[in-house]
Amino acid sequence: MSVKKLQPSEFGTVVLVVRFQGNNVVEDQEHLRFEQSTLIPMGIMKILEFIKRVLAAHTLNSLQKESLVFEIHPHVTRPGSGSSKEWLATLETTQPLSIQHQQEFHTLACHVLARITQDNEDLFSRSVSESQSEMLDMLDYINEPIEKFLKTHSGRPLAQSFSVSADLHEQNPIIISGRVAEAQPREFVSVDISGSGLVDGFRTSKNEVFIFPILNNRLSGDKIEFLCSDPNIYRVLAEAYLAKKTVTYKARTIPGGKQQGKNQKKEVLFAEIAMDEQFELE
Repeated sequence: MSVKKLQPSEFGTVVLVVRFQGNNVVEDQEHLRFEQSTLIPMGIMKILEFIKRVLAAHTLNSLQKESLVFEIHPHVTRPGSGSSKEWLATLETTQPLSIQHQQEFHTLACHVLARITQDNEDLFSRSVSESQSEMLDMLDYINEPIEKFLKTHSGRPLAQSFSVSADLHEQNPIIISGRVAEAQPREFVSVDISGSGLVDGFRTSKNEVFIFPILNNRLSGDKIEFLCSDPNIYRVLAEAYLAKKTVTYKARTIPGGKQQGKNQKKEVLFAEIAMDEQFELE
């Protein structure tokens, strides 16, 4: 394919070029007829749309450029040009970018591709360094969508191979084939919790206890659900509940439920009735 005749968008900047095998084109006097209704294969389009969303998130979170928009454009080989059936899809911005920002977006696009395709990290090492990849993995707005994508598409074969590069004139694009990478379960890290509160009730069938936390002598926020499997601790909590006494407790998060946030399962490890305290509902 004579890619040298193609030029980047007049108004924007190309940050990623994808090359793939196109479908047959029939030319008559006035029209071009395509065998398939979509110019970009669905599998490749899904990956490009995903990269586009991650780049948009990076734009809003790191560059604060709300007006910067990313678009995907197909490039079709001219019939009779004598070139191969290799077609292109470009991911580009609607506004010109500095060379620094163009490289930054291309690096992020390559990081996403390296993460979501299987055994391709080494291929992308020339475009994204190990330190850059580690830094990008620390950004939740990048890492969380990638993990969600992998959870949805884990291990699925790529419908067709394709190659990627930074611009239209790259002579050695990176060839992608095989499968979507396998989703890797997160390693669970337990977190210690301590505080004081008022026991609000129990769900004995599941060994659960509910405690309203006390902060600055006030009942604060929603009640917290704990698991309690130790009969001695359960007895202390029940006594505090009947006497309407404050308890101090120590707990830890345990596997199960959501991995983060207030819905993470928690288990009480220690509890005792505290000295009488005055508190009020916040």
